[in-house]
Amino acid sequence: MSRVIRYFEKDGDKCVGEEKLPEIDLGVLQELFDLTSKNPMYDCFLVTEKQRTFLNQFIKVEINLNEYDYFIEFDSDS
Repeated sequence: MSRVIRYFEKDGDKCVGEEKLPEIDLGVLQELFDLTSKNPMYDCFLVTEKQRTFLNQFIKVEINLNEYDYFIEFDSDS
């Protein structure tokens, strides 16, 4: 089980790519996404400019919010 960042076309819903995230403390992610400590973050969360810089340090591709929509997701199969 892990978290991934998936990115999608802005015009359409085609998944363009996926980057697996290393283990990041859940509390850090909850704070980054303005969530309560009771939220286990099993849903999909849209990455905005607020999260972009922090998350960029953990993945190989540069997050380009002008080109794609990015979501952090919990992936139980990883």
